[in-house]
Amino acid sequence: MSDWNAMRDEEFRAKIRDFFEAEYPEELRHLPHRPKFAEIEHWHVKLHAKGWVAPAWPAEFGGMGLEASKLLIFYEEQQRRGVNRGRDMGIQMVGPLIIKYGTQDQKDYWLPRILSCEDIWCQGYSEPGAGSDLANLRTSAVRGD
Repeated sequence: MSDWNAMRDEEFRAKIRDFFEAEYPEELRHLPHRPKFAEIEHWHVKLHAKGWVAPAWPAEFGGMGLEASKLLIFYEEQQRRGVNRGRDMGIQMVGPLIIKYGTQDQKDYWLPRILSCEDIWCQGYSEPGAGSDLANLRTSAVRGD
């Protein structure tokens, strides 16, 4: 179905729930840690083939094009069924920026690679006196004239 948003919420929820129940391996459900990509790569490949890797991305860029209410249902069912998040920094942060601000060449090159996980993105922090420990980050404000 190309227009997920046209489905009634109950029908959409059932479709998502049934897929996660039937297809996500029982031994990977509700893990107490975030799995390494190698552990869930087969799941990413399955979601990618189904077109479900980027539920919030517009359909023209390979996503499901879900509106907020449907996206919430998708994530609720994912959590309820113990489905682990994949390597989604590219999906959640980088891809949407490229979609909004990228050139056509950037979209054509990067978006398919993000969806397929051919390229896996990450984010690092390094702050003076805190390094990557954001809990120790200190800020201050200086009144300007």
